[in-house]
Amino acid sequence: MKIKQALILSSCFMLMLSSACTTNTSKKKGSNSGTSDTSSGQQVLPAVKDQSELLRKLLKARHIYPFHVVPSPESKDTYVVLYQQSSEKKAPKDIYFYTEDELFFYAAKVQLINDKEVRLTSKKLVMQEESTYCTIDSTVNNVKIAGKDYISLVYRKEFKGTAIVEKFIDFQLIDLSSLDNYTLGFEGVYSFKCKECLEGRLTNEKKLEGKPELLAFLKGMVAKSPHVYHPSEKDKDPYHVLNYEIKWEKDNQASNHMANGHGELEFPVRTTYYHTNLFNLNQGTEVETAENEQYLFKSFFCGSVIGFDKQKKLYFPVMIESCNGFCSKNISINAGVLKISYEDEVSYEVPLADLVFDKQKEK
Repeated sequence: MKIKQALILSSCFMLMLSSACTTNTSKKKGSNSGTSDTSSGQQVLPAVKDQSELLRKLLKARHIYPFHVVPSPESKDTYVVLYQQSSEKKAPKDIYFYTEDELFFYAAKVQLINDKEVRLTSKKLVMQEESTYCTIDSTVNNVKIAGKDYISLVYRKEFKGTAIVEKFIDFQLIDLSSLDNYTLGFEGVYSFKCKECLEGRLTNEKKLEGKPELLAFLKGMVAKSPHVYHPSEKDKDPYHVLNYEIKWEKDNQASNHMANGHGELEFPVRTTYYHTNLFNLNQGTEVETAENEQYLFKSFFCGSVIGFDKQKKLYFPVMIESCNGFCSKNISINAGVLKISYEDEVSYEVPLADLVFDKQKEK
């Protein structure tokens, strides 16, 4: 009996020793492969993070500062990096915000050699802009679509100066194998309907028609984006207050989202009464007021002219407008005429008795 117990203890000891050796060997292998075998119950520490930091350090010596690093699915010790090429050869203060006059964004494949050297094997230009403020969404994801690996990211862009009112958002996928990029654009203007979001339309959908899986994924990104206004059932009702700007533009056949200055105002001005306080919906800074016994008007800097009927206790738009520069305007009432005067000496005179109100009001 003692001999049998001794044999059992000896076997257990040898089994424990064998297990320890196997675990140590796996850990050593894991430090090179960067993989983990969870199915066998062994936890192998991945070395990808350490190699990524080393990669960043080696690239920094070459004045390349990636804002995203991901292992390539094709081969060991190869990575895909996203970076901005800087003419100043300096690291940006905020890796997700770039303000240079000319922007070059690249996707590149780099190979880490013996943990000592980094070699750039290929690169492709994924975005080029001039005189543009560009903010890269900090949520950069690795995604798989139809069995292929991609990086998904979002750029928010607006031109410097006052030349263009519209803002732009690019939703992009970058193929980790080919480094090809696929971009779905969105352009619009800031909306009062949500916080810091654009109301507008998609662009360049036709370029992606040959890639239905990618187009569907990019449209899904747009549908989830907090930077885009997503219409609801209320947007289908032209008399809902959410649509007062669109209705005015349609009724007056105008689109006064101008860069420098003002648009056109046709007569007679057609408008609609609203119960909702439109003064609180207008985005621009209020700078001018004018009133008489029946009406109170407010003019908003870089924004619209809104009226309030004191007798009916209802609000109505007189001119829907947005612009970036030379937008200051004064308003005054004299002998039943509302005068809208711009800083470039152009002015409009709106006879209040000639305002054409829609028979239907806000529901």
